[in-house]
Amino acid sequence: MKVRSYTDVLHRIQAVASGDRSWRVSEIALLSYPSGRYPLVALCRPGEAGALCLSLSAGIHGDEAAGVEALLRFLESNLPRRFASVPLTVLPCQNPFGYERHSRFNGCGLDLNRQFDKPDTPAQESIALRRFLLVRRPDLVVECHEDADADGFYLWEIKRPGRPEIGRGVVDRISGAHPVTAARTVEGCFVTAGVAHPTAERIRRIGGWSHTYFLFRNGTPHCLTPETPSSAPFEARVDMHLMAIRTVLEMTG
Repeated sequence: MKVRSYTDVLHRIQAVASGDRSWRVSEIALLSYPSGRYPLVALCRPGEAGALCLSLSAGIHGDEAAGVEALLRFLESNLPRRFASVPLTVLPCQNPFGYERHSRFNGCGLDLNRQFDKPDTPAQESIALRRFLLVRRPDLVVECHEDADADGFYLWEIKRPGRPEIGRGVVDRISGAHPVTAARTVEGCFVTAGVAHPTAERIRRIGGWSHTYFLFRNGTPHCLTPETPSSAPFEARVDMHLMAIRTVLEMTG
């Protein structure tokens, strides 16, 4: 049963592109299911030569709608203009089928965030995203997620040696307005002041590469995955994601 409209998401994306010609909307795949077709789209904007290319993404799990809403509000705000020098790639909703039905999975019952290392995956979304992201090759990724078990905000950070830490600054900013997790471990990984660092064992245990780990293994030097607690009110979760994105831009742009 549909509980949300992906068509509404597309209308808001087109309105953003119509109002600011610096954005280009790209259809990276036309997803086909018995229930209908879904254009999988990205928005891309050039910035200054030599500036870090930032990728923002959400909705790879369709039951995590706060990240989708946060990216749409980000696009509709003045933040992209404030940071006009930053090249941006935005994937507002990577799992349209799941988003409409509030389902973690796609139309084939697959977790898209475990498919990125599988060359023979039947997940058409992951195939298209993999191809698109290898062309874009961002320098920094923010992939918005939600955690049904979390008692507060936290994020995953994975980076190459020598890259400055960003996660602690994001958590510090959010802690002034929203609860941060008190957990010392998440999925078997240590958490320090709201920042978790994925281990090889955790990546092996979850059964497949995620969006961010795929990019990290293919040259992206820095990846952040903000996790908002699903138990928090929807507007609070949206605000946490927006605060995280704004803080990343202020720290890097």
